[in-house]
Amino acid sequence: MTGPAKSNLHGSKPSGIVLAGGQSRRLGMDRASEQLSGEALIRRVIHLVSPLTSETNVVMANLARGETLPLTQMESVAVDIYPVCGFVGGISRGCRLPAHNGLVVACGMPLLNSELLTYLNSLREGYEAVVPVLKGRPEPTHALYSKSACHTSNSD
Repeated sequence: MTGPAKSNLHGSKPSGIVLAGGQSRRLGMDRASEQLSGEALIRRVIHLVSPLTSETNVVMANLARGETLPLTQMESVAVDIYPVCGFVGGISRGCRLPAHNGLVVACGMPLLNSELLTYLNSLREGYEAVVPVLKGRPEPTHALYSKSACHTSNSD
């Protein structure tokens, strides 16, 4: 018999922050509900992130959006602070949720690289954000953020 999945992340596990805003401007359809091998993309992403994180938070444009997604009681739901700002608003809200670091991923990323996510977490000490860059372009929706990365003087 095997125990629960263990994370390879160094130190404490970050909180998982899955962005599921719902605008899907580039795709033109609801990315979170699209199916891959019979599973909604958001469920697949949550399954991939869960072993690496202490909790899973799903950030969306509004609470009505949550009623359309295949979420369970295991996932916490939060609403974007700036819902018309796309992923920036989701990241802003998401990294305010955890008590420590937040691992941010988009709901339409069914092929997340757990080795890369583990590596990002290993680099977090002393940084407010660890964001991979691919071909000169940052990947902010596959990144690690500290709570202080989104600190403002205003309360939520």
